[in-house]
Amino acid sequence: MALLTGHNDADIIGVTAAEHPLLTLPLIVGSKDLNQFEQGHVLVAPSLARRRHLRAGSRLRLDTPTGFAWVTVGGVWQNGNFNGNVVDMPMSLFRRLYGNQPPTGVGLIADRKVGAVELAHRVRAAHLDPELRVDTPAQLTARLTRDIGRQLTPFNTLQRGLLMVAFVAVLSTLLLVGVQRRREMGLLAAVGMEPSQLASMTVAEGAAVGAIGVALSVFAAIGTNIASSLIIPIIIGFRDPLRFDFFSLLFWGPVAIVVVTAATALPAWRNAHLEVLEALQYE
Repeated sequence: MALLTGHNDADIIGVTAAEHPLLTLPLIVGSKDLNQFEQGHVLVAPSLARRRHLRAGSRLRLDTPTGFAWVTVGGVWQNGNFNGNVVDMPMSLFRRLYGNQPPTGVGLIADRKVGAVELAHRVRAAHLDPELRVDTPAQLTARLTRDIGRQLTPFNTLQRGLLMVAFVAVLSTLLLVGVQRRREMGLLAAVGMEPSQLASMTVAEGAAVGAIGVALSVFAAIGTNIASSLIIPIIIGFRDPLRFDFFSLLFWGPVAIVVVTAATALPAWRNAHLEVLEALQYE
């Protein structure tokens, strides 16, 4: 069971309870002893503990339908639910403070002879409730993946936008460089460099910039992700497994280089059609 309590945005706290608490999340400070927990000692998340200056033995005031209630903090652990502003308490204390609430979910453990898929099929066939959603572990993972993917849509859009920014930046820079290096280009053409070679040199310069940018972004991304992985559990209390999808580089790395190289087309064409005499006279 879970609910939100509080009278304003700054005081909103999530309160959760389970019939059979597992208490498997990593403990930061205090104790998560099951016997102590069942006696009424609650566990709080890091963000709430930092905001309210809580530690083991602290007293926390909660808003309830019948007024304020004080609970004793047993420990602080890494729980990222409700952005780290959550209190986990035993079901007996939850019902005493907030009454019976509709469950947010029920977990079933499949027998080895039945399996998760068959168990899910039997629950669906029982038609317990028209609003009941039954997911196997694989289906739940897929649904959460889709939900997280939708949350990351703005970042994916930003990624595509930055590719366009890179295109415009390289195009404008090479056009400016072409003007500034006009006499140099004319000198190269005068000593025997063919127009196609001038164009190829411009394209190669753009491709080199793209490759260097991809390499630098990989190192920056690795450092940023490692730093985020270390700091987020401290701020929010939720630790995600950190895995790098290096296979995505096989697609987006070449895409970035191609986009940057495409931006060199106009500067390369202008260098290939350079008037040598006018370029040599350019100052």
